[in-house]
Amino acid sequence: MILRFFSKDELLIGGVALLLSGGLFLFVHFSVGPEGFGWGGNDFTEYRTLAENVLAGRGFSLRNAAPYEPSASRTPGYPLFLAFSLLTTGGTLGASIIQMFLLAGIGIAAYRILLLLGFGRVIACAASLLTIAEPDVLSMSAYLISDALFTFLLLLSFYFFLRFLAEREQNFFWLASGVLGISAAVRPVALAAWALYLFGFWMIRGAGGMKWRALALGFLLAGAFTAPWVMRNAYQFGAWKVSSADTYNLYTIIGSQIVSYRDGIPYADAREALLNQFLADENLKPFPPADNVGYPAQRSEFLLADSFRYDQWMRDRFWEIFWSSPGSWAKAIVLGAFEYATQVNWLTPLEHWGIVRPSYQPLVSIKDVFLNEGIGSLAREIGRRFICGSSCVLSFGLAGAGRIYWSLLFILSCIGFRQALGRWPEKKILLWCAAIFVMLLAALHIFFVGILVQPRYRMPSVPFFTAFGLLGISVLFRKTRSILRLA
Repeated sequence: MILRFFSKDELLIGGVALLLSGGLFLFVHFSVGPEGFGWGGNDFTEYRTLAENVLAGRGFSLRNAAPYEPSASRTPGYPLFLAFSLLTTGGTLGASIIQMFLLAGIGIAAYRILLLLGFGRVIACAASLLTIAEPDVLSMSAYLISDALFTFLLLLSFYFFLRFLAEREQNFFWLASGVLGISAAVRPVALAAWALYLFGFWMIRGAGGMKWRALALGFLLAGAFTAPWVMRNAYQFGAWKVSSADTYNLYTIIGSQIVSYRDGIPYADAREALLNQFLADENLKPFPPADNVGYPAQRSEFLLADSFRYDQWMRDRFWEIFWSSPGSWAKAIVLGAFEYATQVNWLTPLEHWGIVRPSYQPLVSIKDVFLNEGIGSLAREIGRRFICGSSCVLSFGLAGAGRIYWSLLFILSCIGFRQALGRWPEKKILLWCAAIFVMLLAALHIFFVGILVQPRYRMPSVPFFTAFGLLGISVLFRKTRSILRLA
């Protein structure tokens, strides 16, 4: 029966994914315990708090004590996913098991997308296997945060969209729109893909008797999962927005980076200064922090909990900061793009799960040494990394290997994409849609997070980089062989 829905390649990909994710789950569960599935930072804590409050009838609140004021920084998708697990299994076991299968779903969705783009079975299968085995992708499937669920839903939506473009069947457009709406409920960044879907519909609007009412229905299906949340925020906060996080990120994250580069001070000091500026404004009356949020050490967290009331204030302050030093903003964006394309987080899960000892943490980063002190100091700092002990070498080695891998993969994927356009001209629209899809996701994360962008934000793009990278390797191999033959 299952062979009717999945090919042998897909069963292979799914099986490998389950072996990897299942093995990782068992290791973490028995060697670390349930706390091993909680990602560092506030993500898991906030998702679980929201889920528990929803189940207890206290509303969608980040507070763990009365008054349970509503929150707008998170969207409801992943908290409801956790709530379902808590309700059915009494804990997060159900969520962890589902995420094992989500990794398999990511691999299979990637495989089908790559076939639609024109890749053969070999490259499509190899790229999908490399995607699910990529350390950041694999580790994020174990952590109880939104990335695995979001990546699967977004790739599934994009697969339906490509089917729509390839087959001119409007049912696939509706499926793409509906799943996109669900993914936006998990993370609002998915809404950016709607612009691409509109463009794709416009490109083939005259095919197959498609009418504009088909587009309207797609819009309604996408909105069915986001519009209720927007209306809830309008009712609770007077803001017709999906989340309050965008303006908050601009002011406290991007604004802090601009101030850091403009004034030559550490990022932490710049962020502290901006939060103090917020607290010092007598026209604003921040609500007191909840019991789970220290004051003032973690005042950014209670600000995030309900930042709609400060939305205009933060937006105005951000633009003041921006126009004070556009060059510093450009520097933050360029460095953010570099981080997005090359950064890895391979070591942190290994340390978190006790696979390796906590590594030596240098006081300054390689990047900062290069930017502030030049190439001579860079060489000396690299030398110090290799004589500071085994943990230092491991930390620096994994980070360096990861950056080299992703730098080469990025270059090779550009070569492979150019080759694909020439090799499969009938797939040109689909290929460009894939490129725009990747660039949209990258741009949004870079512009709202800058230098603090994380490798997990790259998860939905990994199959594309990997497949085009493999194609780029084949191109270089053939050219090298041709040159050697001529010689």
